[in-house]
Amino acid sequence: HISQPEQLHGTPEELLHPCTLSWFHLDPGPFSDPAWRRLLAGLPLFLPRGAQELMPTWERLLQECRQPRRDSRLAVEAALFSFLVALGRLARAEGNAPTLPQTLNRALQWLDSCQAEEELSVQAWADGVGLHRAHLHELCAKHLGVFPQRYLMERRLRRAADRLTEKSASITDIAYEFAFSSTQHFATAFKARYGCSPSAFRRQKLLSGA
Repeated sequence: HISQPEQLHGTPEELLHPCTLSWFHLDPGPFSDPAWRRLLAGLPLFLPRGAQELMPTWERLLQECRQPRRDSRLAVEAALFSFLVALGRLARAEGNAPTLPQTLNRALQWLDSCQAEEELSVQAWADGVGLHRAHLHELCAKHLGVFPQRYLMERRLRRAADRLTEKSASITDIAYEFAFSSTQHFATAFKARYGCSPSAFRRQKLLSGA
């Protein structure tokens, strides 16, 4: 099941609100071959780099789905297998990738040790580790695949998502705790990242026992 930006996504049993991401949901049940099962089981939850390498096979898969033909089922299966193989190769390459530069590791460690909950600017991050802002920008773009500002926003949203699993904190309190200007600002940023509102995310997590 494939959904594109601004479309409903999730599973057929649990559709979520549209967001800005493309979603790919695969039922591993039909893959009885042990080699395929090993490939699927070995995929990580997150790949920080390599999206551009997947784009050709991803676009081929989408193209086959958009233009169904008499032989479309076979074509879609072939494109799907190509995409999964490319994904598996990328995951293995990621696992064997060299470690991050020492300078970037130090910057990330400083960020993790920063206890302040208020919004942290890119300049404050660069100053905190004694780097020029342009150098930090280059390191993040090259090795993390995102610019520093986006990385900081992702970090705030991840931490806010963790807090949403706690019943004691209200959504309003969480929004201001992580320096969002309003609950609407928080809800908009959160939905763009996770595909659902903070309240829907909390309900799902509490119902699942996460």
